[in-house]
Amino acid sequence: MLAIGTTPKADPPPSPPVGEAETASQAGPGAGATPQAGTRACPRCRAACDVSAAFCKFCGASLQQEAGAGAADSKRLGAAPQSGPGAATAAPVRVSKPGQPAAQAAAVPSSPVVPVTAPMPRAVIPAPAPGLMNSAAPPPPAPVGPAPETAAAPTSPPGPLTPANAPKESKPTFAAAPTGKKKDLKEREPRGRLVIIAKDGGEGQSFPIFDNLDVGRSEGDVILGDDRYLSPRHARLFWQRDELVLRDLGSTNGVFLRISKSQNPHMAQPLQDQDLILIGQQVIRFEIVKDAEEGLGPAMQHGTLLFGTPAAPRHARLCQRTVEGVTRDVFHIRKAETVLGRESGDIVFTEDPFLSRRHALIKLDPMRKNFSIGDLGSSNGTFLQIRGDATLKSGDEFRIGQQLFRVNLSQETRSPQASGLEGAPKSVS
Repeated sequence: MLAIGTTPKADPPPSPPVGEAETASQAGPGAGATPQAGTRACPRCRAACDVSAAFCKFCGASLQQEAGAGAADSKRLGAAPQSGPGAATAAPVRVSKPGQPAAQAAAVPSSPVVPVTAPMPRAVIPAPAPGLMNSAAPPPPAPVGPAPETAAAPTSPPGPLTPANAPKESKPTFAAAPTGKKKDLKEREPRGRLVIIAKDGGEGQSFPIFDNLDVGRSEGDVILGDDRYLSPRHARLFWQRDELVLRDLGSTNGVFLRISKSQNPHMAQPLQDQDLILIGQQVIRFEIVKDAEEGLGPAMQHGTLLFGTPAAPRHARLCQRTVEGVTRDVFHIRKAETVLGRESGDIVFTEDPFLSRRHALIKLDPMRKNFSIGDLGSSNGTFLQIRGDATLKSGDEFRIGQQLFRVNLSQETRSPQASGLEGAPKSVS
């Protein structure tokens, strides 16, 4: 029942929650408004922003980062983010002030948030400059890094050498004569033949000797390309009157003529200073000792004679020359006769299997002071380097490089057994 004269008071409108009022007062224009089509709400200030905008035009917050953070939080909490109309949005957390009931703070409605997937950024392709429209496109850059490996075909290991796949030794070649000269040579017989002595001592390939015959590694009538010890054009055989002459054409290793085999030491060849001797595998240079080197007399020191081996005369020396072109061992000749061999003698070379036990003899004539060398019946012979021209007889042998040749004159075809010659060098037991 109302009192007379009093106006009834209306109930005061309910005051908005404190958290929502503060949010509304702090937000910019458009906060709390329902987002229209083509817009999305800012996660921070809830203002409606354009869908294509990357930042909020009211608070400046990044719309892409907030959308990505919300999706990540939803994924971390186990809820898959949804897109499109009707998608559920996470309610914002409200902070109640002191004295505000918790139920009232929890009942504050929240404005819906429409998540919109941010568009993918487009690559901006600059327009080509004027004048380059018709230019060719640059080639693509080469890949950096190791090249891809290609699978190699499997190869079988090399097998042992057989007669089928073993390297074949090239044979000496004989240069053909010109056409006009060839017809003239057919009309007459050769005056001799040059025969190569094989390793087994038999006769190998032979070559006719007409007017002259040159032998070398790459030039001449007989070419032996596999012998590295031969000069390009090494030696020449030619006729002088009725005699066959052997001449060295300035070769590097010279021409060695075999001394006639004889048990008589007087059948020897004279030796001169700086002559080269070939026995077995030994190349020895002969040097005559000068008068100043023959005897120096006893030595004294502080007026006292020195002890030492008794002095002996030195007439000559033999210097062993190696393939390096240097001298290795030096042997002095002190006696009238010096024997060289493999086992017995004054100077021995025990490691040379091509030497005989007593191979050669060097003899000194004390009256004339002349030296000579003779062969003592060795199996492989004794050779002496020629100086100038050397006259050859039928059956003579000479060596150039690693080749041993025999000369057969007047069409003589003697075998080693018939001629009594030993043939190619062989080991001596």
